[in-house]
Amino acid sequence: MDEKRNQLRNSFYKLLKIRNVKCLEPDEKCTNDVINAHSIQDRRILEQVAEDNHVIMLKLRVDFETRPTVEFERVGIHRAATFTGLCSYHDAQIFRPIDANPIDITNKEHLFLLAYRSVLREMTVLIQEAKKTHLRYSQMRNLGLVSGDEISHHLLLSAGFMARTYQFFLYKKDFDLAYKHKAFSEINHHTIVIDHVLPTIAVSSVFTPIELARRQGDSERVILNIYPQDDRLFVVFSCLSKDCRYVKPHYLEIHDANDYHQKYLLSKLVLRNCENFVLSPRYFATFSERKKEVIKKYYCATLCSDLVDFEDQNLFLF
Repeated sequence: MDEKRNQLRNSFYKLLKIRNVKCLEPDEKCTNDVINAHSIQDRRILEQVAEDNHVIMLKLRVDFETRPTVEFERVGIHRAATFTGLCSYHDAQIFRPIDANPIDITNKEHLFLLAYRSVLREMTVLIQEAKKTHLRYSQMRNLGLVSGDEISHHLLLSAGFMARTYQFFLYKKDFDLAYKHKAFSEINHHTIVIDHVLPTIAVSSVFTPIELARRQGDSERVILNIYPQDDRLFVVFSCLSKDCRYVKPHYLEIHDANDYHQKYLLSKLVLRNCENFVLSPRYFATFSERKKEVIKKYYCATLCSDLVDFEDQNLFLF
């Protein structure tokens, strides 16, 4: 049995390296090789946050038999916040309007593309995770560690990931149709602009607010993009019309807060719900060891779904 568990452990770590092999362009007919596309712009955004072409990211450390942990890691901007869900042609073609120009928050196409990129990245991540979970279950069944004739935790986990991925696939199709028909106003956006701030953070994420995920399931989604531009920090909440009622409470609470509390609420929102964000190494260098541990503890608690909300000024990411 120990030998089988070692085989399973080795298989598990191999699964972590699986890449997506299909371009997720709107028609999903492209057969070109996928690339490491950026979910956060490298030239216009990452270079502002970076120091010596590197940024800081929280990286998940997964062990087969223990709870996940996270560590801060210095990552080159050519590897940071990338996803393997587009070929080079479609990555350049689809996002040229916001890659070749400053992002204009009054331009509906620009805001749509900002959100669409986050959706494509999330779709890629879910496909990869569904593959890993299913292959892990198949490997356990082949090794005789679980029975294929019984409903087990691992079978339910695999089926759950497949269902979640399919539901998000349907969500992506709404964006695909909007893109193909240039119906950019189909997506709603709520923006906050913070003046006179240093470029300390950038975020690109799609999430179901943790309180909704616990109570209602994984169906109401918020798209959050945070990026520096022209000595200002832009915070963009995006969603389908049907999800607006879930987005507005987060937006309004943050929008109406004073400067100090606003940055605190944003920091907690990112740590509670987002895993695709980068920090400035210069800003990170000002973090005390206690602050680093508080951030990691808070972030890890969310991953394990046992977050106990607490107030701590060390949670500031801005």
